[in-house]
Amino acid sequence: MAFTKDEKTQIMSQYQEWVSKSQAVFLLEYSKMTMKEVDSIRAKAREAGGEMHVVKNTLFSLVLDQLGISGKEYLTQTTLVGFAFNDAPALAKVMVDSTKGDVFKVKGGLLGKNGISADDVKSLSTLPPLPYSPGSHHC
Repeated sequence: MAFTKDEKTQIMSQYQEWVSKSQAVFLLEYSKMTMKEVDSIRAKAREAGGEMHVVKNTLFSLVLDQLGISGKEYLTQTTLVGFAFNDAPALAKVMVDSTKGDVFKVKGGLLGKNGISADDVKSLSTLPPLPYSPGSHHC
């Protein structure tokens, strides 16, 4: 599907906003994914204070370049991206847990402006989640 220049600009602007709001970004490769599986992982990501989105690798790579962030080597094949807005370990756990079947595979991620490996994502997923306190507002 071809996008117009304006559509590409809007998509890249959205990617840039998600990345800039995120403590960490995690990348999954997917195959044979059903909408039920996508909806399930998106719901779990929201519970962990994040969001999941399928991205266009070329446009996401351009955004990373603009932001001076490494990690483009993970933008091959199909990419489902998890944006950790509040709790990076909790979203990393959602991502790693989703790979127990044969649909998703952790490719790597971004922590700050640095690319991290799939093993780093797995290590991060073993950290305890941040304590939740009702009434606290996380952006």
